[in-house]
This record gives sequence, structure tokens and C-alpha cells, in this order.
Amino acid sequence: MPVSGKGDLRVRLTQFSNFSVRVLMYAGLNDGRLSAVPEMARAYGVSYDHLKKAATELCRLGYLETVRGRGGGFRLAMHPETIRIGEVIRQTEGDVRLVECFDAAVNTCPLIGPCQLRVALHEALAAFFVVLGCFLDGISMVVLTIGVVMPTVVKAGIDPLWFGIFVVLVVEMAQITPPVGFNLLVLQGMTGREIGWIARVTMPFFWCMAAAIVLVTVFPAIVTVLPQTVMAR
Repeated sequence: MPVSGKGDLRVRLTQFSNFSVRVLMYAGLNDGRLSAVPEMARAYGVSYDHLKKAATELCRLGYLETVRGRGGGFRLAMHPETIRIGEVIRQTEGDVRLVECFDAAVNTCPLIGPCQLRVALHEALAAFFVVLGCFLDGISMVVLTIGVVMPTVVKAGIDPLWFGIFVVLVVEMAQITPPVGFNLLVLQGMTGREIGWIARVTMPFFWCMAAAIVLVTVFPAIVTVLPQTVMAR
């Protein structure tokens, strides 16, 4: 997708993921009828070998099933409605680094020291959870999001133990974020008081949680030093 501004910035999938999605689309359009790689290669005007590799991998992942013998081919192994393109992309893209500096083994950026990318990531995650806290309870937030954000956190070189504490603090703060934090609405239902009054009396707790988040972000050793000391013994 082109982005306005200087240059031509595009979001690109690998060719393999592109072909994998095309194979699934073709099989879905055939509505249960067997499809063959040669006919698909002719329809798309692309390499037979590339589509064959994509189809083989999709069979291995369980998206396609094959029928051998004369007149054989492949078809979807599940209903099209149950296939999530995001999941297909994640499984076929492989191990993709968001940016080079997220992988210390290959990083060559000389600005890694003063770079503020990780700080921006912390801020984005905090804002993300605060917004969710207006609509979901804490456990639901964690269950729904950790599987999505954790790979990015690991790639960014953020300590998983530190991130766990960070998430707990942010989620708890999100639950009492004025004026519509989830727990504020629960308290309103329990007490019958106006939401404005509840928001005012919970503000000291909100600022305490915010201060704790700032502290563990600026001084991460607050979280990690004790576990690392114990595990080193």
C-alpha cells in the first residue's frame, strides 16, 4: 500500500505468502471441486513450481487436502469462513524481523544506543491497554492480546519478565482510567454513585499506578534485579 510522502513506501508480503493466499482463493472459488496446480498456474500466469510449493505447504498446515490418482488434485480442508488470512500470513511468512535492530545477531545500526524506538513501543503498548481497559476486564485483555503482542516484545529484546510486570501495572491502571474504566463502571453499579464522583475518588490510585509504570520503564532493574539474583544462585 503506497504511503504519501517522499519515496514509495509499501507493505510487502513475501512471494511465498502471496502465492499461498492465491492458492487458497482459487480453491475457495472452486467450492469443493478438485483444483490442479497446472490449471491454477495457467489462470494466474505464474510459475507452476512456486504454486506447487505453496500448495504443498498449505496441505502440511491443514488448509488443503489432496486426492491422488488420475483426475486428482486438492481442495479446501475446511470451510472458507474459518480461514483467517492473518493466521495464514503468520504461518507462511516465517521468522520476520520488524526492524533490523530488534535482532542483536544481525543488527548493524550505529544508533542503537540513543534510539528511542523501544520507548515508543512501551508508550504504544501502554496506550493500547489503557484504551482496552475502557471496554474489557483485565483477564480478558491479557488473554486476547498477549499472544499477539508477545512476539513483537521478544523481537524488540524486551525482557519477558519485565514485560509481565509492565502488563499487570498497565492493565490495572486501565481498569480505573477515568471516566469509563471498566472497574469504575463496576463500582458505579455496586454503589449507585455518579461516575464522576467515583472517578474523582479513584484518581490517587490512578496516579500511583501511572507513577509505578514510569518507574519500571525508566528503571527496569526494579523488576528484574531480584529474580535475576535468585536465579543466579
